[in-house]
Amino acid sequence: MHSVDDLARYRVGTTRGVALEAMLKDIVPASQLVSYSPTSNAGLYQHVRDGAVNVTVFNKSMFTEDRYRYEYFDLEVILSLREHPREYRFYFSPSPRHQRIVAAFDR
Repeated sequence: MHSVDDLARYRVGTTRGVALEAMLKDIVPASQLVSYSPTSNAGLYQHVRDGAVNVTVFNKSMFTEDRYRYEYFDLEVILSLREHPREYRFYFSPSPRHQRIVAAFDR
C-alpha cells in the first residue's frame, strides 16, 4: 500500500463518526467500508482477526493503548498513512464570552 487511495481495493474497518470516516467514504466503495461503534472497538479488532475486514484505519495512539489493555499482541501497526493530516473545527455561538475564545484561537 503506497497511498490512502490504495484502500479502495480492500474491505476497510473504521470507527463510526470519526473525521476519518468521511474521508474513507470518498475513497472506499460503500460495500467495502464497515463502520464500528465508537463505544467498543472489540468488534473492529475481532473482524481484523477473523478476516471480515482486511485493514482498519484507526487512531494509532488509541490502538496502542487498546493493544496492551486487551492483550491484542497478535495485531500490529503495519503502515501509518500520513497523507491526510488531522483537521479540527471548532464552532462557537456568537456570545461575548465566546468571541474572546475565538480571538485566542485566531492568533
